[in-house]
Amino acid sequence: MPPVSQKSVSVLLAAKQFREAIDELQRVARQLCNAPPDDDTLDALLKLASSMDRVPLEEFRAAGFIVKKMAVLPGYTTGFITSALRAQLLPYRIFLQTMEAGFGTFAQAALTADETISQFAPDLCYLCAGTDHLGFSNVEEETERWLNLFASCGSNYGCAVIANTFVAPAHRTLGNLELRLGHSASSYVERLNAALLQRAGSQTHFCDVNFLASYYGLRTFRSESLYHSSKLPVALEYVPAYARSLATIVAALYGGTKKCLVLDLDNTLWGGVVGDDGVAGIAVGPGTQDGEAFAAFQRYILSLKKRGVLLAVASKNAEERAKEPFVVRDDMVLRLDDFSCFVANWEPKDANLRAIARAMNIGLDSMVFVDDNPVERERIRTAVPEVTVLELPENPSEYVDALANSGWFETVSVTAEDLDRTNQYRANIERDLLEHSASSYGDYLASLQMRAVIAEVDDLNLGRSTQLINKTNQFNLTTRRYTEKDVREMMTSPTVITRYLKLRDRFGDNGLVAVIIGRQESATELEIDSLLMSCRVLKRNAEFALVHSLLAEAHRRGIQLVKGCYLPTAKNAMVKDLLPTMGFSLVEETSDGRSRWALQLTTETLAAAADKAQFIESVSPAAYAANEDRR
Repeated sequence: MPPVSQKSVSVLLAAKQFREAIDELQRVARQLCNAPPDDDTLDALLKLASSMDRVPLEEFRAAGFIVKKMAVLPGYTTGFITSALRAQLLPYRIFLQTMEAGFGTFAQAALTADETISQFAPDLCYLCAGTDHLGFSNVEEETERWLNLFASCGSNYGCAVIANTFVAPAHRTLGNLELRLGHSASSYVERLNAALLQRAGSQTHFCDVNFLASYYGLRTFRSESLYHSSKLPVALEYVPAYARSLATIVAALYGGTKKCLVLDLDNTLWGGVVGDDGVAGIAVGPGTQDGEAFAAFQRYILSLKKRGVLLAVASKNAEERAKEPFVVRDDMVLRLDDFSCFVANWEPKDANLRAIARAMNIGLDSMVFVDDNPVERERIRTAVPEVTVLELPENPSEYVDALANSGWFETVSVTAEDLDRTNQYRANIERDLLEHSASSYGDYLASLQMRAVIAEVDDLNLGRSTQLINKTNQFNLTTRRYTEKDVREMMTSPTVITRYLKLRDRFGDNGLVAVIIGRQESATELEIDSLLMSCRVLKRNAEFALVHSLLAEAHRRGIQLVKGCYLPTAKNAMVKDLLPTMGFSLVEETSDGRSRWALQLTTETLAAAADKAQFIESVSPAAYAANEDRR
């Protein structure tokens, strides 16, 4: 990889060309994602963080960045880590503001609401402690101690918590018996990590420092001399990797990670060129070093698909020849039905990526593109800069490492909808074919035989609802983000109306795809706080059914005026006209594109809202579940 230059950033900043500077900061940060963990990478990240602070915060907001606050509760020295973290969040379009409590006060700050931290109003607390802070007395008591710290921290500051896993000792007093004997330090740490990971609440997320230390090597991951002199928990060269692990958690919490992996075929999923070598001549599976390497890469990709990552193909090939290995080669790990979209032709790949995005109804910025050809990779970076391009090493044995360490598919939860995502998107393609063959759009909607359950958000649907709130970027009226704790509080508030929508049709179950939140401001007025929906169910009237449900409950409560606002971002232009489409009248519009709307809620306006939700049969949760059992 060519050396990263930040000279242009300085020039742009000096000229106060802030928007261009932000673009360049992101470009440099993307390059650094592929850089090796070393002192040079750390130095570049620290310079990026310094440059970020020379850009007015409002410029980042105007560029579509999400601004979040993190309070750091340090048991270690964290300045380098948090600076590198902030820089590594640039590719995710997240601007992180940080503040740090007093060194060594992590337990006190977690257990008692620190006034400075409370005034800062963090979205996240990072409790940076580790093995050096363990008592090594009783594992059960130690477990309760840390669980109490995590829970108190989240409760005191009303936010999610990130904690570290504890690193196994680098030196053993019992040699190979260490893990076998329950009273050893290694066994203690292993049992403590397992207990905490199993028992910590859903609002506590773990940066797996123990894995990082094992991956890079216990002897080198931490510099004992550096720790003794400055209490830095990691060697300088591995600070970028440490910070990147934190960055992927933050990105996953706020919708910054990716959902679709787009793959080339020749020399990417197998060795050789199927058009030249024939289906029997490509290298995949047992027998050769390259064949084993490509099979291992496919196995890792399949594991991503099984936990909810969408797979697509963009290949310069004849379609029939490109599909043949998946059908006739028994040693292929991936099969055709593992892909949500398969495009093989001789068109430029940037055009095919756009076609895949249209077919799957996803944003280009939700894609990661993998291709062995550096020319194709550079073309995509230039022609479709929204797409993230993975830098592949030359040796296919290192492909898994490159993809796994990229962090682009980090997740903080896995829901039933995630596990069935490939089938859901493939069913969408079938729906599109039906739409084009229908005589009218109304006939198409009627032929889908849609059934929906619209109900209050409850414990069973809390996790998925929160995930959707934090991941949905395009069909999202306000893009307000809430933690699971926030949503739970809204669920139980008498002045808040929450609704989720699940949608099924003749092609299958889409799962929970939309959420709306309304806040009652008085006995007669209600504000729509959030309205969001997965783009998988666009143009099926689901949003109208959801809004009607909210309006019906508001009418039942005696609400006479329903208000709402549109807060524009770089991605949500598709919902700009949603409220007027529902009959809302414009109250105010500002120069930055924000608009406020109002609806006089009467029997007539409620009936008009119901008319827009036609073609969707509303059923009870029990009826919806019963249908699922019969399927």
